Amino acid sequence: MPLILTLLYIIFTFRVEQQISQDKAEANNLIKKLRDGGALIVRLKSRTKAVNAYRQAGKLEVAERILQDDAKLNKKIVDAFADGFRFCPVYFMYSNQTMQLLKGEKVIFLNHKLVPDSTIQFNHSFYLFVDFGTAVVNESAGDYNYSADYTKEGTTPGSSESYVILDKDLRQLRSPFPYKVHLNPFDKNPHLKAIERLNKKLFVFYQSIKNKK
Repeated sequence: MPLILTLLYIIFTFRVEQQISQDKAEANNLIKKLRDGGALIVRLKSRTKAVNAYRQAGKLEVAERILQDDAKLNKKIVDAFADGFRFCPVYFMYSNQTMQLLKGEKVIFLNHKLVPDSTIQFNHSFYLFVDFGTAVVNESAGDYNYSADYTKEGTTPGSSESYVILDKDLRQLRSPFPYKVHLNPFDKNPHLKAIERLNKKLFVFYQSIKNKK
Protein backbone atom coordinates (compact mmCIF):
# COMPACT_ATOMS: atom_id res chain seq x y z
CA MET A 1 0.00 0.00 0.00
CA PRO A 2 1.48 3.41 -0.96
CA LEU A 3 2.61 5.53 1.98
CA ILE A 4 -0.02 8.23 1.39
CA LEU A 5 -2.84 5.66 1.44
CA THR A 6 -1.44 4.11 4.60
CA LEU A 7 -1.37 7.49 6.30
CA LEU A 8 -4.91 8.28 5.17
CA TYR A 9 -6.12 4.93 6.47
CA ILE A 10 -4.46 5.53 9.85
CA ILE A 11 -5.98 9.00 10.11
CA PHE A 12 -9.42 7.73 9.13
CA THR A 13 -9.24 4.84 11.61
CA PHE A 14 -8.12 7.16 14.39
CA ARG A 15 -10.99 9.57 13.72
CA VAL A 16 -13.56 6.78 13.66
CA GLU A 17 -12.27 5.34 16.93
CA GLN A 18 -12.24 8.81 18.46
CA GLN A 19 -15.82 9.45 17.34
CA ILE A 20 -16.98 6.10 18.71
CA SER A 21 -15.33 6.84 22.04
CA GLN A 22 -16.98 10.27 22.19
CA ASP A 23 -20.38 8.81 21.29
CA LYS A 24 -20.08 6.20 24.05
CA ALA A 25 -19.13 8.80 26.64
CA GLU A 26 -21.98 11.08 25.56
CA ALA A 27 -24.50 8.23 25.58
CA ASN A 28 -23.41 7.16 29.06
CA ASN A 29 -23.73 10.71 30.33
CA LEU A 30 -27.18 11.21 28.80
CA ILE A 31 -28.68 7.98 30.08
CA LYS A 32 -27.45 8.71 33.63
CA LYS A 33 -28.90 12.22 33.57
CA LEU A 34 -32.19 11.00 32.14
CA ARG A 35 -32.57 8.30 34.78
CA ASP A 36 -31.34 10.34 37.72
CA GLY A 37 -33.75 13.27 37.81
CA GLY A 38 -34.23 13.88 34.09
CA ALA A 39 -37.40 13.79 31.98
CA LEU A 40 -38.69 13.29 28.46
CA ILE A 41 -40.83 15.94 26.75
CA VAL A 42 -43.03 14.49 24.02
CA ARG A 43 -43.81 16.96 21.25
CA LEU A 44 -47.30 16.27 19.97
CA LYS A 45 -48.67 17.09 16.54
CA SER A 46 -50.05 20.60 16.08
CA ARG A 47 -50.75 21.87 12.57
CA THR A 48 -52.29 25.19 13.55
CA LYS A 49 -50.99 27.10 10.55
CA ALA A 50 -52.30 24.52 8.10
CA VAL A 51 -55.69 24.44 9.81
CA ASN A 52 -55.97 28.23 9.77
CA ALA A 53 -54.94 28.37 6.12
CA TYR A 54 -57.62 25.88 5.09
CA ARG A 55 -60.24 27.71 7.13
CA GLN A 56 -59.35 31.01 5.49
CA ALA A 57 -59.62 29.31 2.12
CA GLY A 58 -63.09 28.10 3.00
CA LYS A 59 -62.03 24.44 3.16
CA LEU A 60 -63.55 23.78 6.55
CA GLU A 61 -63.89 20.04 6.06
CA VAL A 62 -60.18 19.67 5.33
CA ALA A 63 -59.30 21.76 8.39
CA GLU A 64 -61.56 19.67 10.60
CA ARG A 65 -60.11 16.42 9.23
CA ILE A 66 -56.57 17.60 10.08
CA LEU A 67 -57.65 18.46 13.60
CA GLN A 68 -59.31 15.09 14.08
CA ASP A 69 -56.37 13.16 12.64
CA ASP A 70 -53.89 14.98 14.86
CA ALA A 71 -56.07 14.51 17.94
CA LYS A 72 -56.36 10.75 17.30
CA LEU A 73 -52.62 10.36 16.79
CA ASN A 74 -51.77 12.46 19.84
CA LYS A 75 -54.12 10.44 22.03
CA LYS A 76 -52.48 7.20 20.90
CA ILE A 77 -49.06 8.64 21.75
CA VAL A 78 -50.10 9.89 25.19
CA ASP A 79 -51.86 6.62 26.06
CA ALA A 80 -48.83 4.60 24.94
CA PHE A 81 -46.50 6.52 27.25
CA ALA A 82 -48.98 6.41 30.12
CA ASP A 83 -49.31 2.61 29.88
CA GLY A 84 -45.88 1.53 28.70
CA PHE A 85 -43.17 3.92 29.90
CA ARG A 86 -41.57 3.91 33.35
CA PHE A 87 -37.92 4.87 32.84
CA CYS A 88 -38.36 8.55 33.77
CA PRO A 89 -41.08 11.20 34.07
CA VAL A 90 -42.79 12.18 30.80
CA TYR A 91 -44.41 15.49 29.87
CA PHE A 92 -46.52 16.41 26.86
CA MET A 93 -46.68 19.62 24.86
CA TYR A 94 -47.66 20.66 21.34
CA SER A 95 -44.83 21.04 18.86
CA ASN A 96 -45.68 24.71 18.24
CA GLN A 97 -44.59 25.51 21.80
CA THR A 98 -41.05 24.27 21.25
CA MET A 99 -39.36 27.62 20.70
CA GLN A 100 -41.24 29.07 23.66
CA LEU A 101 -39.79 26.36 25.88
CA LEU A 102 -36.27 26.68 24.47
CA LYS A 103 -36.31 30.42 25.14
CA GLY A 104 -37.00 29.70 28.79
CA GLU A 105 -40.59 30.89 28.68
CA LYS A 106 -43.35 29.20 30.64
CA VAL A 107 -45.11 26.36 28.89
CA ILE A 108 -48.37 24.84 30.09
CA PHE A 109 -48.07 21.10 29.63
CA LEU A 110 -50.91 18.80 28.66
CA ASN A 111 -52.50 16.14 30.83
CA HIS A 112 -53.41 12.69 29.57
CA LYS A 113 -56.68 14.04 28.18
CA LEU A 114 -54.73 16.51 26.00
CA VAL A 115 -56.00 19.42 28.06
CA PRO A 116 -53.57 22.20 29.09
CA ASP A 117 -53.04 21.81 32.83
CA SER A 118 -51.40 24.63 34.76
CA THR A 119 -51.02 22.40 37.82
CA ILE A 120 -48.38 20.31 36.04
CA GLN A 121 -45.05 21.51 37.40
CA PHE A 122 -41.83 20.94 35.44
CA ASN A 123 -38.86 21.01 37.80
CA HIS A 124 -36.23 19.13 35.82
CA SER A 125 -32.94 20.76 34.86
CA PHE A 126 -32.26 18.03 32.30
CA TYR A 127 -34.61 16.80 29.61
CA LEU A 128 -34.69 15.30 26.15
CA PHE A 129 -37.37 15.60 23.47
CA VAL A 130 -39.33 12.80 21.81
CA ASP A 131 -40.88 13.13 18.36
CA PHE A 132 -43.05 10.74 16.44
CA GLY A 133 -41.81 10.89 12.87
CA THR A 134 -38.75 9.87 10.88
CA ALA A 135 -35.70 8.20 12.37
CA VAL A 136 -32.66 8.43 10.12
CA VAL A 137 -29.61 6.21 10.34
CA ASN A 138 -27.51 7.83 13.04
CA GLU A 139 -25.08 5.18 14.14
CA SER A 140 -21.84 5.84 15.95
CA ALA A 141 -19.16 7.28 13.65
CA GLY A 142 -21.73 7.73 10.87
CA ASP A 143 -22.11 10.83 8.76
CA TYR A 144 -25.86 11.26 8.99
CA ASN A 145 -27.74 14.25 10.35
CA TYR A 146 -31.35 14.79 11.32
CA SER A 147 -31.90 17.60 8.85
CA ALA A 148 -35.68 18.02 8.89
CA ASP A 149 -36.87 21.48 9.90
CA TYR A 150 -38.77 20.27 12.93
CA THR A 151 -38.75 23.50 14.93
CA LYS A 152 -41.48 25.05 12.80
CA GLU A 153 -45.01 25.12 14.04
CA GLY A 154 -47.13 22.24 12.95
CA THR A 155 -44.42 19.87 11.84
CA THR A 156 -43.68 16.34 12.82
CA PRO A 157 -40.43 15.36 11.10
CA GLY A 158 -40.97 13.19 8.04
CA SER A 159 -43.62 10.58 7.54
CA SER A 160 -41.98 7.36 8.72
CA GLU A 161 -43.50 5.86 11.84
CA SER A 162 -40.81 5.98 14.50
CA TYR A 163 -40.28 7.45 17.93
CA VAL A 164 -37.07 9.47 18.00
CA ILE A 165 -35.23 11.00 20.95
CA LEU A 166 -33.65 14.43 20.41
CA ASP A 167 -31.39 16.60 22.52
CA LYS A 168 -32.16 20.17 23.65
CA ASP A 169 -30.85 21.46 20.32
CA LEU A 170 -33.41 19.24 18.55
CA ARG A 171 -30.71 17.00 17.13
CA GLN A 172 -31.38 13.30 16.88
CA LEU A 173 -29.18 11.36 19.30
CA ARG A 174 -26.63 8.80 18.16
CA SER A 175 -25.91 5.21 19.03
CA PRO A 176 -25.02 3.58 21.34
CA PHE A 177 -27.79 5.59 23.03
CA PRO A 178 -31.12 3.84 22.25
CA TYR A 179 -32.52 6.86 20.44
CA LYS A 180 -35.23 5.29 18.28
CA VAL A 181 -37.89 2.62 17.96
CA HIS A 182 -39.98 1.82 14.90
CA LEU A 183 -43.66 0.98 14.87
CA ASN A 184 -44.53 -2.54 13.86
CA PRO A 185 -47.82 -2.35 11.90
CA PHE A 186 -48.48 -6.02 12.69
CA ASP A 187 -48.67 -5.37 16.44
CA LYS A 188 -52.14 -5.24 17.97
CA ASN A 189 -51.30 -1.87 19.52
CA PRO A 190 -48.29 -0.53 17.56
CA HIS A 191 -47.79 2.64 19.60
CA LEU A 192 -47.93 0.89 22.96
CA LYS A 193 -45.59 -1.88 21.83
CA ALA A 194 -43.12 0.65 20.44
CA ILE A 195 -43.04 2.61 23.70
CA GLU A 196 -42.65 -0.59 25.70
CA ARG A 197 -39.63 -1.45 23.54
CA LEU A 198 -38.21 2.03 24.05
CA ASN A 199 -38.71 1.72 27.80
CA LYS A 200 -36.94 -1.64 27.83
CA LYS A 201 -34.05 -0.39 25.67
CA LEU A 202 -33.43 2.53 28.02
CA PHE A 203 -33.48 0.29 31.10
CA VAL A 204 -31.15 -2.27 29.50
CA PHE A 205 -28.70 0.40 28.38
CA TYR A 206 -28.74 2.09 31.78
CA GLN A 207 -28.14 -1.23 33.53
CA SER A 208 -25.25 -2.02 31.21
CA ILE A 209 -23.61 1.26 32.24
CA LYS A 210 -24.07 0.48 35.93
CA ASN A 211 -22.63 -3.02 35.51
CA LYS A 212 -19.42 -1.59 34.03
CA LYS A 213 -18.64 0.31 37.21
